[in-house]
Amino acid sequence: MTGNQYTAVVAFESGLKEGDSVEVCWTNCHRYYHATGTVARVNAKSIRVALATDVPTGMGSPYPAGREIVVPLIGDFRRWSPSNRVQPVGNYPTID
Repeated sequence: MTGNQYTAVVAFESGLKEGDSVEVCWTNCHRYYHATGTVARVNAKSIRVALATDVPTGMGSPYPAGREIVVPLIGDFRRWSPSNRVQPVGNYPTID
């Protein structure tokens, strides 16, 4: 991640507020998930996102719409990763 990319992530995450639409990426049981949702709460080091649609798991019951997923903000750099984060809907614009 370049300095410009880091700055873009920090700017995006610091501007988030309840009700904003975002894409959320998370992992569970060695599986990767990705969905759109609405910001339910912003904490100092994490963000809670309510899923907009059901997310199939491939192992039975899906993550239902409305379920809240908690992922770290980039300030919690020990837990944040490209697989555990929020991003703008449609991803970040190209940053050099």
